[in-house]
Amino acid sequence: MIWAISYRAVAHEVTPPRLLQGPAIELAESLPTPSIATATVTISPRGEVVTADLERSISAAADPKIIDAIRTWKFAPAVRDGKPIAAKIRVQAQLTRKRTSPPAEVEITGHRKLSSASGRTIARDVLDAAPQRSGSDLLRTVPGVFLSQHSGEGKAHQIFMRGFDAVHGQDVELWVGGAPANDVSNIHGQGYADLHFVIPEVVRKIVAQPGSFDVTQGDFAVAGTIRYELGYDKPGVTASAGYGSFGTRRLFLAYRPEGATPATFAAFESYGSEGFGPSRAASRHSAMGQFVHPFAGGTSLRVLTSVYTTRYDSAGVVLRSAVERGTIDRFATYDPSQNGQSSRAQFVVDLSRQEGESTWSVAPFFVLRGLRLRANYTGYLQEVTRGDGTEQLNDAFTFGATSRFERRVKLLTPNDAIEAGLYMRHDRIEQGQNRVSPIDDVPFATLVDADVRATDVAAFAAYRTSLFSRVTIEVGLRADGLAYTSRDVQAKDGIQGSWRTSQGLCIGKKATVTVPIAKALIAVASYGDGFRSPQARSLSDGQSTPFTTASTQELGLRYERGKRVEASVALFHASLSDDLLFDERTYRNERVPATRRLGVAWSLVARPHPTFLASLSGTYARATFIEGGPGADEGSLLPYVPQLVMRGDVAYKPELSRTHHLAGHFGAAFTGLHSRPLPYGEFGKDVFLVDASAAVTWRNAVTVKLDATNLLGGDWYDGEFVFASRWNAQATPSLVPERHVTVGPPRSIFATLSITY
Repeated sequence: MIWAISYRAVAHEVTPPRLLQGPAIELAESLPTPSIATATVTISPRGEVVTADLERSISAAADPKIIDAIRTWKFAPAVRDGKPIAAKIRVQAQLTRKRTSPPAEVEITGHRKLSSASGRTIARDVLDAAPQRSGSDLLRTVPGVFLSQHSGEGKAHQIFMRGFDAVHGQDVELWVGGAPANDVSNIHGQGYADLHFVIPEVVRKIVAQPGSFDVTQGDFAVAGTIRYELGYDKPGVTASAGYGSFGTRRLFLAYRPEGATPATFAAFESYGSEGFGPSRAASRHSAMGQFVHPFAGGTSLRVLTSVYTTRYDSAGVVLRSAVERGTIDRFATYDPSQNGQSSRAQFVVDLSRQEGESTWSVAPFFVLRGLRLRANYTGYLQEVTRGDGTEQLNDAFTFGATSRFERRVKLLTPNDAIEAGLYMRHDRIEQGQNRVSPIDDVPFATLVDADVRATDVAAFAAYRTSLFSRVTIEVGLRADGLAYTSRDVQAKDGIQGSWRTSQGLCIGKKATVTVPIAKALIAVASYGDGFRSPQARSLSDGQSTPFTTASTQELGLRYERGKRVEASVALFHASLSDDLLFDERTYRNERVPATRRLGVAWSLVARPHPTFLASLSGTYARATFIEGGPGADEGSLLPYVPQLVMRGDVAYKPELSRTHHLAGHFGAAFTGLHSRPLPYGEFGKDVFLVDASAAVTWRNAVTVKLDATNLLGGDWYDGEFVFASRWNAQATPSLVPERHVTVGPPRSIFATLSITY
């Protein structure tokens, strides 16, 4: 249940009413989309609803029920000169469809249904608990996720999730506002997903689905799927300006029309930083706008558009031994020419309709992406005179659509449901890779010059039934047909490369069973097949497309007591037909033998009081090779995948002074990482970070906020790698692998002033 309250203060000395509690408004009738009722209510000096009038009728049957429910709401009354008074305000209430299925069936807010015990929706109050510097940083709140930003404040994060080194997105399917964020066949890494274009304030919730148990999950959904749902809660105009450590500055503007739902908004962000050391400057600009309009008869239209650009420097890797001996500064760089540029524009149209027992939606999307990345991992190991630096280029245009239909039917039971849908995506990609010397800053060797075409056409279907009025079973099937065409444009021996085509079909089975154990407690068993598509340039002409296939199982318990307590614990197992591991010599991930993940995940969200929130989670996962081969020993640990990831977010939001209209927000978050395997049997340094924020708001209009990241000022390594390098061109070359690191940011402070009117 979500309430949004808007008001117009009559005089400056008046404190408006504040909602304390109210029951959910569940209706059996068909609802419009978005399902929101707006009413004008009169609140007595005792905080009771005296009158309630709907501004717009929902239906003749639903209107009386909505008014009756609103009249039971409890408010803190309006106050003038320290005395409670009567007041009239406008309120908005989200309506929910009353479930006719057994109580054992649980739905995850923000997505269509429960698909695993460990599935989780991260609400806005959790996202707001601690500092979040970018849309990418919001992923840290997802249980089992750890992020590494080892190549500049603008490159896509390296994502670790539930025992998977997803690198920049190869094993995590990411969606933002209905558009896919993963790049197909990106030259820097399969599934490359740059989320810096997401403005953190306009993310209303994040829906995380570990595993691949849902028929809507497709390419890259190996470790799981994460969806960003967008919206902005504050009506009116909000302007924020901030400044902090290392010359960091940020401007944020947002507008939500008075009376509109949070899904309709426009927002702008401009960010810049000199960086905490050499070659760490960054800047980005992003604009996002979304419009939602409900039509008569339960039809709704949503339109989203966004444009983003960034430019950043990268310090790259340094030898850990040199850092710890003090022979170089901790924040030094060996190659100051490393940097990157990125851009993204996207457009989404979502038309949906709910009518009786049926719902359907059609959502075409268009994405235009650009990437230029210059990096050097090995110094002068391969190119003694000019250096090993490379510049990668990747420009892509993506268009496609998702569509889904769901209907309740009477087959085995009166409350069965069927679902079917289509997914279509086509990518046109131009990419290149050149050797670039830091000495004269010009390319001197072309490694890649290619054109790629990639198409994914998928269909899925699922059937859900409830047996014995308690056990809910869902089974589904998904089929993805993928086709690739690629050409190496670079001439070899005077002959330009010809087009190569490849095609294949991947079929995945899905199943979920839920069994009630006690009140609010259910057991959930899930099975799913997932897949990862290959790099198009690696395929030969006429080859049947080789997929990396994943089989995932999960068994766990889930406890939900409204919004007050949400908890889960689950055992999971995943096996992959083959895997990918970063190779510093080729600057990309290379294929390695089959792997397995085995672990346990738990999470807890508690809201014992409206002013307090605690969100805690932990994941232990052991990732091992189940086959031997080049670069892998059977039974050995998969390098770079942390075994234990912990996360906690807490927030306390007291009313500091009713007389002076002051409200506070005090939040903190901790992130812990333990036992990070590296090649050759080594382990990385553990990580423990604490971030905190404190804010004071006056009259819900002016906010002063102070954020601190790495509050304890710990020295830590954002990334750790083991390989051979040669950073002095005059030194005798050595092929002995050494530990390389990217140094994590030190303590930083950031202050923000926000005004809403």
